[in-house]
Amino acid sequence: MTKKISTAIFVVVLMAAYVYAAPAAPQNEKHAARRTVIAKTVQGEVDGIGPDFISITYEADKITGSSKSVLLHFEPGMILVQNKRGLKEINTGDIAAVEYSEETEDGRTQLIAKKVIFVKAAVKPAPSLALDSSSYVPAPSETPAENEDDNTNE
Repeated sequence: MTKKISTAIFVVVLMAAYVYAAPAAPQNEKHAARRTVIAKTVQGEVDGIGPDFISITYEADKITGSSKSVLLHFEPGMILVQNKRGLKEINTGDIAAVEYSEETEDGRTQLIAKKVIFVKAAVKPAPSLALDSSSYVPAPSETPAENEDDNTNE
């Protein structure tokens, strides 16, 4: 009988040790941060540019007037610029391509710009043909020619 009790106690202690010593991986997996990073590229018209962001409009439909825009953030000094010396040379209206990463962690997505590639300068509007009243200069008026035949009294 003593042997059965000692065996039962040994089994209970062994099971308790297994439960407390078992790794808590299944519980932590539910709460573990899942992070995904996807590299993407977008090309379009620069809507705005600042010291830590760039906004690009792409897929613009001139007929319906609809378009899509994306706001991309970056760390100042950590972004590469191609075909220009720096971000200060890229203006609103220019066409640019931006390589960025879409980073998702715990359900939050961040779009981080990595490289800005200048494609072409903004199309400048044609000079206006409208006249400004302050710049209007009338043509010299013509006076009727005098009759050269003054000998009509003869």
